Amino acid sequence: MRRGSGQDHLALRGAVQGRGLHEGRKGREMIEVVPMSIKDAKIFVERNHRHHHAPLGGLFAIGLADGDKIVGAAVVGRPVARLAQDGFTAEVTRLCTDGTKQSCSKLYAACWRAARSMGYRKLITYTLTSEPGTSLIASGWK
Repeated sequence: MRRGSGQDHLALRGAVQGRGLHEGRKGREMIEVVPMSIKDAKIFVERNHRHHHAPLGGLFAIGLADGDKIVGAAVVGRPVARLAQDGFTAEVTRLCTDGTKQSCSKLYAACWRAARSMGYRKLITYTLTSEPGTSLIASGWK
């Protein structure tokens, strides 16, 4: 795959080989969690996040696809706050979507499932005070 091919590169990386996407109601393809490299997630965040740049690194990344198009990405890393770095806590350092309905909630839930399966006991994130946190509540965060 070529480097620097932009959104086309991300769309190709988001297409999951060997797995067909199932169709939702009204014949529309449903959004689906897909594997994503931290590098590709950082590219997506850099291009689409409204107020932050991509994080410098991370533990893992998760993508969200609608057909062959990447519609969201999340990067999970070590907590930024020193006191939260206990070895059992991870932090969603960036989550970014293109506005596709329910994509934020789906990514937050997928991040928690992945972190929990890796042995993390706690997953944290921060939002702006101007953001209502609806996606966090919808995905079961407390």
